[in-house]
Amino acid sequence: MSTAAGKGRRAFLIRLAQGASLAAAAGLVWTYVLRNQARATPFALRPPGARDEADFNALCIKCGQCVNACPYDTLRLATAWEPRPIGSPYFLPRENPCLMCPDIPCRAACPTGALGREMERIEDARMGLAVIDTENCLSWQGLRCEVCFLACPARGKAISTERRLAPDGGYVQMVPWVHSEHCTGCGRIRSQRLRGRRVRDSGEL
Repeated sequence: MSTAAGKGRRAFLIRLAQGASLAAAAGLVWTYVLRNQARATPFALRPPGARDEADFNALCIKCGQCVNACPYDTLRLATAWEPRPIGSPYFLPRENPCLMCPDIPCRAACPTGALGREMERIEDARMGLAVIDTENCLSWQGLRCEVCFLACPARGKAISTERRLAPDGGYVQMVPWVHSEHCTGCGRIRSQRLRGRRVRDSGEL
């Protein structure tokens, strides 16, 4: 075999090996991506008006227009390295809650109806549900605290304070109660004394 032919053959084999390596790497990445598509975390909430998860994922084209329309940079798009469907919009209530814009710009920007157009009032949104952590709530431990009540944009409806006799029967304490029929799951009180959890068809996650 001539020197030129040998070099050509070696170059071909090198390129073949490189191609195989790239294909294998791409396969691993794609497998990782597909696995991530099937996972989501309960504390990552969808934008207001989002349909049930299956319908939402079927309609959402991952265009990012809802994210661009959010004036408070609350919404973000999931990346390949996050445990939620890639390119889908979500927000983390503990980091940046939904501030419940009256004109719902994110819903208006959605071109496919993944964020239901029939929802006319932000108060009708059901992004999640706040749940009282009675073991850590100061009010439930007998101390005066109205942080969550004051933080709620629908206080008096979504959350109220009610009288409750202390366990020792010595005094009456005011404790917070969440009314699920009015809670939008905006996350405004998520970083206070409540835990915001996404609500699915099967109930609370």
